[in-house]
Amino acid sequence: MFIVGGLIAVAILAIIGAFLLARGGGATREAKKAAPAAPVQAQEATQQQLAVPAEEGVHTRPLASESTVQTPVAIADALTAAIPVQVSQPLAAIPSLDHFEQEIHMLQDNVYQLTEQLQILNHHSREIEQRLGRIYASLSQREHSAPAPKEEHTLFSLFYLSPLGDSDMMEARKKGSEGLKHMNLRGKRVLVMGLGLQGSGMASARYAAQQGAVVRVTDMKSPEVLAPSVRALAGLPIEFILGEHRDEDFIWADVVIRNPGVPRTSRYLLLAQEHGAQIEMEIGLFFLACPGRIIGITGTRGKTTTTSLIYEILRAHGQAPVVIGGNVAGVETLSLLPQITPETLVVLELSSWQLEGLAPHSISPLVAVMTNIYPDHLNTYNGMEDYAEAKANIFRFQTEHGIAVFNYDNPWTRHFGLEAPGETWFTSVEHGGSFPRSALVDGTPTQVEPLAFAETPLKGRHNLENILLATTTARLLGVSESVIAETVRRFKGVSHRLEEVCVWHGVRIVNDSTSTSPIAGQVALEAFEQPIVLVAGGNTKHLPLEQWPETIIKRCRDVILLPGSGTDELLPALRQEIERQGVIDPVRGTFADFHQAIDAALALTRPGDVLLFSPGFTSFGMFLNEFDRGDKFVAYIREKTKGQ
Repeated sequence: MFIVGGLIAVAILAIIGAFLLARGGGATREAKKAAPAAPVQAQEATQQQLAVPAEEGVHTRPLASESTVQTPVAIADALTAAIPVQVSQPLAAIPSLDHFEQEIHMLQDNVYQLTEQLQILNHHSREIEQRLGRIYASLSQREHSAPAPKEEHTLFSLFYLSPLGDSDMMEARKKGSEGLKHMNLRGKRVLVMGLGLQGSGMASARYAAQQGAVVRVTDMKSPEVLAPSVRALAGLPIEFILGEHRDEDFIWADVVIRNPGVPRTSRYLLLAQEHGAQIEMEIGLFFLACPGRIIGITGTRGKTTTTSLIYEILRAHGQAPVVIGGNVAGVETLSLLPQITPETLVVLELSSWQLEGLAPHSISPLVAVMTNIYPDHLNTYNGMEDYAEAKANIFRFQTEHGIAVFNYDNPWTRHFGLEAPGETWFTSVEHGGSFPRSALVDGTPTQVEPLAFAETPLKGRHNLENILLATTTARLLGVSESVIAETVRRFKGVSHRLEEVCVWHGVRIVNDSTSTSPIAGQVALEAFEQPIVLVAGGNTKHLPLEQWPETIIKRCRDVILLPGSGTDELLPALRQEIERQGVIDPVRGTFADFHQAIDAALALTRPGDVLLFSPGFTSFGMFLNEFDRGDKFVAYIREKTKGQ
């Protein structure tokens, strides 16, 4: 406290002195040009040494010179020297109005920089106190406690992360330091490309406005569709350009924050870059500003369930505050920043598009989890390799201090697990558990930690894969097996993913609306042994159908289809399978009216059946997105089954 108080006093006195000198004697522009350059060079060198962060309100970044121990006096001298004061100006000179304005702006900048520097010093002093407290508590506990039970010393005991990888966080911040220098949005012209309805665009616009940027938002959707998002930003100084993209806005922008759904090859982004704009994404801004310890999860399928289960386990553990964000519907990830401290565990679901935002800053989460990789989003990527490489950003920039967990049963994630730079673990339903990469000999694990948490209400082999990934990660983070087991037993999954809506006249009605790819549709069918009445169809992402048509004909007694370009691809494949398998055609029709389609499906069910809504394609055209599609399905089912 004495150090911080002294620094504040020195800073205030220095600023007052500078202001009085500026008032007492100014220099004309000619006098300034004739002034010696040496003092200015010395000022610039001092400012570079201090490396004052550019972003307002972010007080958790390390000092650039923190590897050098400085005394309070030395720091105070450096802070004072950083204030540019010209004492050689003649007292008789009459300063111009322009000169006064320049001096005032310079002094305001110095106050801002000194304030941020003091915030950083305050943060580091608190962090040191917290760490010392943990060390003293740990030593005291070891002196007075009995030895840990033998069963706790498993394969995982070598990798407990409490506290979690602070050195890796420091390394990541150093890697991202070049980006940090350019993240001051104050006064910048910021264009948010893609407002959307799920949180990312809203969070970016709100964050930029709160940082003092001049903000515009552009989106191709109509004002009527985007009205809820616009209302959520009411009261902020934001200009909305909706229903179109204009070249002039991209030429105008200093920074473009693109929504994850906007392809990186968009001509508008290229136009902005040609005119000098910096392209950013919400998740990149979040990583650079986040002081917490990030656990990232990605994959084609299962990432939401795995993310949610990891979050619930860590929350039940209760040893640190936990937040969840990223590609989670309705969560504005940037808006989480005010509640995050260095102790916070930040669990993020990360899509391939979001992970593109980490590459420019060479940052990966401290803990990376990859569920699987299947063909998806190939309409926006140049093939599977391009798509998979975007996913690989989740571990690419880790150091040897990072932790990565991969699904060994998927060829892509198994391959990536052999490339990860940090401590790497694999999970495998086929091998019955988890094992470190070091346990692999000729592709076979020599030691496996068995799956101990199979008691779950979740259905399907794919959910066992998700559970194994989540529980392995939790064990690596030091969570007790009893907490993990209880959480897995209570976890019922997440909305729109094999979500059981109700049981009606002996029929289980299941909402799997986030099934937007053929592989997702196939996995959903494989989760059930009962007779299935399937509702599927929609618009294509130009993905291979794989074994989905074969599985539909084998497992479904009745099929109701919704119209779309994907359905047009599916129908010929179904007819081929019907002929090949020599069975009766289960397709009962294609319905352009959604309610009529559901009514027809309900009429076909019998007690003991599963009515499965798993479209296997995207929803655009009939619905806003897959979540809107699922909400409408659930609402109509509840209306139809109410009181029955």
